[in-house]
Amino acid sequence: MRPSKIKYPLIYIEWCDAFTNEGKAWFSVDEIMDWAKNKDWIICQSGYLIEETKEYLLVVSQMNPQRDGNMVGGVIKIPKTWIRKRKLIKL
Repeated sequence: MRPSKIKYPLIYIEWCDAFTNEGKAWFSVDEIMDWAKNKDWIICQSGYLIEETKEYLLVVSQMNPQRDGNMVGGVIKIPKTWIRKRKLIKL
């Protein structure tokens, strides 16, 4: 159950993260074009939305509202252009 002291909305987001090649040192241009068009790393995440700007969402996955100042953990700043899906979670 969500403690009443938490004033931040709980959200679910799916976002496409940046990632590197799979350990292979050299590629042909055709190989990297195929790789770039056909590979995604979709992350599914829920957390408390601390801040939203035109450029990013600031989300935390852990919150301790009993401590002064709402101590948080699992902090991530996600560029809005990476977000594929977003929903508000109502409890």
